Amino acid sequence: YYGNIDELVFGKKTIKKFSCAAIDLKHVNGTYKKLNKQKIHGILGSELLVQLNAVIDYKTSQLKLQA
Repeated sequence: YYGNIDELVFGKKTIKKFSCAAIDLKHVNGTYKKLNKQKIHGILGSELLVQLNAVIDYKTSQLKLQA
């Protein structure tokens, strides 16, 4: 699947006219359910994270958006 998002907002950051790909995560969530894991609602790709100037802090399990 492929589509366009008119506006994507993360906190104070906004990206307009963002093109994206989407995949069906039913098979992943089916396995996660059997393992009593939390459902995955979506995956953020590296292209989006770069546009947001994002930093993943694995130690604190946080996604930080840089100014």
